[in-house]
Amino acid sequence: MKLVPILWLIRWLLTLVTLAGPAISFASETITVQLKWRHQFQFAGYYAAVEQGYYREEGLNVRLVEASKNLSPLQQVLSGQADYGIGDADILVSRISGKPVVALAAIFQHSPGVLLSLKQSNIQTPADLIGKRVMLSSNGQGVYQFKAMLLKQHLDIRQMTIVPHTWRLQDLIEGKVDVVSAYAMDEPGQLQQMGYEPSVISNQPYGVDFYGDVLFTSEQEISEHPERVQAFWRATKKGWMYAFKHQSEMAELIANMPGVTTRGLNKQMLLHEANVMLPYVLTDLVPLGHMNEERWNSIAQTLADLGLVPQQYSLEGFLYQDDMLVKRPYMVWLLRGIFILLLVLGATFVWNVQIRRQVIQRTQALQNEIDRRTQAEYLLKVAGSVAKIGGWVIDLKTNLIHWSDEVAALHDMPPGYSPTVEEGMSMFVPESQPIMASALKACMEAGVSYDLELEKITATGRRFWVRAMGQPVRDNAGNIIKLQGSLQDITTHKQLAAIKEGQDRIQAMMLADISLSEILHTAVLLIEHQFPDACCAILLLDQEGSHLRHTASARLPAAYAQAIDRMQLGSCGIAALTEGRVVAEDISEHPLWDQCYELASMHGLRACWSMPVLSRSRRVLGVLAMYRQQRHVPRLAELDFVDSYAQILGLAIEREQSDEQLHLLQSGVSRLNDVVMITEAPMHAPMQQKIVFLNEAFARITGVPVKQLQGTSPFELFQEATPGRELERIKSAFLQMQPIKTEVVAINQEGVGISLEMDALPLHDKGGLVTHWVAVLRDITQRKQADAQIRQLAYYDTMTGLPNRLLLQDKLSSHVRKAMRKQVGGALLFIDIDNFKTLNDTYGHDVGDALLVEVAKRIRQSVRRLDTVSRLGGDEFVVVLDSLHYDSAQAEKQARRVCEKIMAAFKKPFKLKHYQHYTTPSIGVVLFDPEHLSQTDELLRRADLAMYKAKEAGRNGFRFFDAQMETELRQRVALEADLHAAIEKQEFTLHFQPQYNQAHEIVGAEALVRWQHPERGLIMPGQFISLAESSGQIGELGHWVLKEACKMLQRWSTHPQLRHLVLSVNVSPKQYLQPAFVAEIQQMLVETGISPQRLKLELTESMLVDKVEDIIAKMAALRELGICFSLDDFGTGYSSLSYLKRFPFDQLKIDQSFVRDMLNGHDHESIVNAIISLGQSLQLEILAEGVETEAQLNVLKDLGCEIFQGYYFTQPLSLEAFEVWISQPINSAKHTATA
Repeated sequence: MKLVPILWLIRWLLTLVTLAGPAISFASETITVQLKWRHQFQFAGYYAAVEQGYYREEGLNVRLVEASKNLSPLQQVLSGQADYGIGDADILVSRISGKPVVALAAIFQHSPGVLLSLKQSNIQTPADLIGKRVMLSSNGQGVYQFKAMLLKQHLDIRQMTIVPHTWRLQDLIEGKVDVVSAYAMDEPGQLQQMGYEPSVISNQPYGVDFYGDVLFTSEQEISEHPERVQAFWRATKKGWMYAFKHQSEMAELIANMPGVTTRGLNKQMLLHEANVMLPYVLTDLVPLGHMNEERWNSIAQTLADLGLVPQQYSLEGFLYQDDMLVKRPYMVWLLRGIFILLLVLGATFVWNVQIRRQVIQRTQALQNEIDRRTQAEYLLKVAGSVAKIGGWVIDLKTNLIHWSDEVAALHDMPPGYSPTVEEGMSMFVPESQPIMASALKACMEAGVSYDLELEKITATGRRFWVRAMGQPVRDNAGNIIKLQGSLQDITTHKQLAAIKEGQDRIQAMMLADISLSEILHTAVLLIEHQFPDACCAILLLDQEGSHLRHTASARLPAAYAQAIDRMQLGSCGIAALTEGRVVAEDISEHPLWDQCYELASMHGLRACWSMPVLSRSRRVLGVLAMYRQQRHVPRLAELDFVDSYAQILGLAIEREQSDEQLHLLQSGVSRLNDVVMITEAPMHAPMQQKIVFLNEAFARITGVPVKQLQGTSPFELFQEATPGRELERIKSAFLQMQPIKTEVVAINQEGVGISLEMDALPLHDKGGLVTHWVAVLRDITQRKQADAQIRQLAYYDTMTGLPNRLLLQDKLSSHVRKAMRKQVGGALLFIDIDNFKTLNDTYGHDVGDALLVEVAKRIRQSVRRLDTVSRLGGDEFVVVLDSLHYDSAQAEKQARRVCEKIMAAFKKPFKLKHYQHYTTPSIGVVLFDPEHLSQTDELLRRADLAMYKAKEAGRNGFRFFDAQMETELRQRVALEADLHAAIEKQEFTLHFQPQYNQAHEIVGAEALVRWQHPERGLIMPGQFISLAESSGQIGELGHWVLKEACKMLQRWSTHPQLRHLVLSVNVSPKQYLQPAFVAEIQQMLVETGISPQRLKLELTESMLVDKVEDIIAKMAALRELGICFSLDDFGTGYSSLSYLKRFPFDQLKIDQSFVRDMLNGHDHESIVNAIISLGQSLQLEILAEGVETEAQLNVLKDLGCEIFQGYYFTQPLSLEAFEVWISQPINSAKHTATA
């Protein structure tokens, strides 16, 4: 009856606890944590809290988001994309700048951020960073602490080349950078794994010690969800405690996360990371997550002193405190106070009642204690005998070990035996002795308890495994006076674990499709590891089933293994395998070993037992044999162990054989060009088919890996793009179990539709039920898309997707007709990219193509949807402006605004494959004239001419076509027409300018073409050569010049004063690159019979950039004929020394612009001197053209120039004048000009 009030009070207290507990509770809430990098042990605590359910216990559903180099945790939290994040000193800088971030906990008491380099680079201190390429993150990832370290060492970061972080260690190894910012736990170990010795500079020795991996959140999270913050941090701490206690388990968990192995990480590397983390976390010294406000202020002051943050700052509210929680209503605090008071009063009352009851109970308990202990000792003895466990005590004074009877029995020793510590240590196997000695020493000296699993050996030689546990015993003064503990025989457990481990490993290898030979070799190693004195061998039956092939062994002598390969059944102890094991305790005495006894004895083998490896149908697949060098009868444990391996190896062998047959079938089907697909046909849901087989033809056609589609529905492949009516036909056929032939459309990886012709048939089982469908699909995309592709290729530019020249003609005609019909204006813009060739020559065509694509985008964005943007080719674009004002003045204003908009679009830099490029457009504009509309070709010509006028005006501008351009255009058109006639009428003539050596002797001449126009008189090359090139007539003109030059050499061959001259002829790039150029020269030489050594071809430097191999090949072919080559206008192009060395030139001509300016300054003379030195180093003859004064001649001679040409000697002469000039005395060859 006295218990009733007590029970009532307890019930009342429990009710009060329920009512007055925390007023705030929350259901399972989803929160997002933004990690600062990819999955590693660095975040193991969070993974553990998820996996162990700590977050779930707190009512939280936590989503951990893996980061990347472009994903900032700080920005994610501030933008509300994440609730919590992990950062560094960047959150402190952000807080000082006014951002509402709050630091919850510092996981690392010392930042693990380091600067990493290769040891061979000898970068050991911050001062060694001067002049080096340092890879740093632009924000976060320890960047502030590295800057602080440099500034504290009085080092200017501008003395280093800062490279954006790519997070690729390969960049350091390949020498792209000298130093990278890294984590001490990760990258140094990875470098060592790759075989490179790392060198590390940490911040702490240089006076910079920041926190690392700071868990933070926003003020909004703390304000709105204070209990959730506490719950999240409680669960996170549990997770970290679990992670540090179960490092191996967490390392394996992380290693299996997506993307971890692809980054080269494995379990061992993650465990290394865990061990390296401990000095940074310091959980043995301070609580996990500990933060000190003074230290944060010190970090902030360091940043302020170094100018990284303002001197005036406040950290108020930056560190998370429990009192930062939003104040609850006063009633909540009142209820909590009442609850605590009542709880204390109730507990005091209950405690008094319990004390009274315990006094009575203890009196009775003490009376029964002696009987209980006596019985317990007996039961403990029984339990120890059954469990093979016993106790021991080491007396440190006597150095003796006192064993219990159970421990003595484990060692095959009599009861009461007490060995010395040294004798007890010798009973461990040699490899276990150092481990045990170290554990005993630590226990004796430092009081460290141990729990180990080690192997021992008895006096009779029996080996067994024990679990050895020990702990210190201290006296009242705290001194260790003895050790005590227990030993338990765990041999059976170890054997079972070894069997399971081996089976698991074999199964894992089977699931991973490891080769059978590797699986069998692994099995041999596992068996021999369990039985160190045995040699294991596995032999498999051949296809005929009459011989055994040696397949796997390790310790078995190689000569013996080779001898038993291909042996017959029944030999060497292998009798009728289906009868079971064959045990030969002594080979010399076993009847089945008569034929092989000498072979086995020769290799030291004495005993052998073997057992068959069977399939599931009991078919013999091979044999597993165990050999020993002494007589031996296998124990039951050994038989069971090996038998378990024989069973799983039978499955592996049978699976391999099945896979070979299946592979043969799949190999044949996979090589078909048609797609073969097999799907299920479930009776209960005929429309829910799943793909069970799909050959590689589907992957070849669509680019989608076949493995991704296993188990998916065939309708998922086709429903996106196949017409609905065809899908309905297919579904109807599937429901009625009827064959069907139709067309479907699949989407490839690029999002392009692939048309397929499908024949589908149902497959029946033996009972006539439809179990599967087989479909054969043929790619008919080319047939279906032929017209569309032809149109796309014919009318659109493949690079930019813009209309090409052909489609532009149609659209331009439409615009012109519309302008005439609706009485509206229009304009045509001809756009050319300035200096585009320079970009192409410098960075390559890939970068040039990328620029064209970006230019096309910006032009499209600058015009209206009704306007037309087209690419003519190269770097030329055309814009047709539609529906402008009818008045030409207004239309001009409208066109001008569009031009200004396009030019503004070009001001932003173009980012092209890691290059940032600036360029400008030159735009020619022609307005439509509704009253006198020209042909479309004429509009293009006028706009083109206006564009060239814009270029002449300095580029980066636009010009409108005007009357003056019209006049020039007409003159150009007329001149082009005359040029056609001039070639036919042979109106061209050659003039010759002699070339002199240093002795003023004529050694050659340059042939220069002139046009003797019947109306305009003599026209110089500058007025018609470019026109000939643009109109495509340069080839015909150049051919005439070369032919005439050969005729001149033929004429001069009989002239005593001219026969020695070398005649130089300029060759146009377009003419030189014609396929038949070499053949034409060869024919001219044959027809004229001249000496090839008298003909020299001059190539300009600018033509050596494109089609280099073709140019070199033609030069080599012509040099074999004896023709010489001269490099003309050297110094005005883009060639480099490495290019020049590849071309077989004989002569180098200094451009006349350098000679003309040579006396105007020392720099100009230095340029000429450099050109001459370069030519001499390449063993080329040096010729200077444009020599006009004697002073120029003397300087050139002094610099080493060999040949001279210019007005100082004479201007170019007609043929007759030239031949007369040659006959003059040498001293009259100065300052004379006759034409």
